[in-house]
Amino acid sequence: MTRNTKPYLGLVKPAPSNLDGFQELFNPPRLSKPEMHLLLKPFFILDRQGERFKPIEYTYSAMHNGKAVTRRWWVEPHSQYGLPGPFDRDVTLVIYEIVNENYFAKSLPVPQVMPIGSFRDFAAKMGITVTGPNIAAIKESLKRLKNTLVDSEETFFDNKKKGYVSVSFRLLSGVGFIGETDGNGGKNEENFIIFDQVILSNLNSGYVSVIDIDSIQKLKTNIAKQLYTHLSYRFYVEAQEGDNAWIVDYDWLTIHLGIKPQKELWRAKQQLESAHEELKELGYISNYCWEEWRIIYCPGPVWKGEQMRRQSGNSNRKQPAKPIPIESLKKHDDHQIEPHDPLIPALAAFASGLSLGEERIKALGLTIDQAKALCREKQIPLTTTNDM
Repeated sequence: MTRNTKPYLGLVKPAPSNLDGFQELFNPPRLSKPEMHLLLKPFFILDRQGERFKPIEYTYSAMHNGKAVTRRWWVEPHSQYGLPGPFDRDVTLVIYEIVNENYFAKSLPVPQVMPIGSFRDFAAKMGITVTGPNIAAIKESLKRLKNTLVDSEETFFDNKKKGYVSVSFRLLSGVGFIGETDGNGGKNEENFIIFDQVILSNLNSGYVSVIDIDSIQKLKTNIAKQLYTHLSYRFYVEAQEGDNAWIVDYDWLTIHLGIKPQKELWRAKQQLESAHEELKELGYISNYCWEEWRIIYCPGPVWKGEQMRRQSGNSNRKQPAKPIPIESLKKHDDHQIEPHDPLIPALAAFASGLSLGEERIKALGLTIDQAKALCREKQIPLTTTNDM
């Protein structure tokens, strides 16, 4: 019997097996795995008319020991570089893509001093051309990320301590470029960054989100890109809790997207329309709708496909001999569920008259009257039914 062969550069090479063909067809996703705080809390300013040299102050309420407490998040811009913007967000995503490629994917700890390769490769990962101005912009961005200070009061989740702490930090505590003096009489032989210790600790304890670079780079508008990072995480969290949609307050969203809040509803809808339609066209959301000043997002096939690809990639790893309890799996999942503030979403659901609203506020130990009072205090409009 003759073996199936095909010509290959003048030689005879056996045809690939089914497994070889599968491996050739499978194209693993480009994943960025960022420490979660700076992409999910207010940090990047997207509004072109935004005040780049004005601090960001964000305070919010959270439930602690059955009581509503106030927490604070402050971002201090550098006097020369100002607050980070969309270009800095893209630089940050590439930094964490390098983290995933060189360390997480190889089950290695992330070092505090991390080489970032050539700026030619860095620009290619960002999807921009390799020019002198672009390389200069990447260097300036790294310096901006080094000099932007965040001061958190009970708003930074320390994954090792499993609780919120008060701490001041930067994404990077240092940067170095090839050819520059190293401070010891020599010159740097490679480009590198130095992670702030609190960021590094969370990275190495698995407090990361997952961003699909191929998906986000298909988006054109900066609002859509920034909204993608929230949807990627929030859809996952809602799915873990058995919900198939994410309900978010418009004011909360503007703060976290770094855009100017609009006072008229039609302007708010217009502000987000391009991003919404772009995400819907991509298939990242299947639908969205406004309920007064709240928005409901439903995950689309692209988001669901990302989850399947990640699960498929995880299944190729060595499998344990016995099933692992779900509690143990959660500790090692690519997504670490941020202990998020459940108060605002619960109040929003209650105020909208959704059936799950009362369940959520009761789970937080609140009575109907307490929930109504908190809604009025936080200016969350109540439906006619719930306002009685």
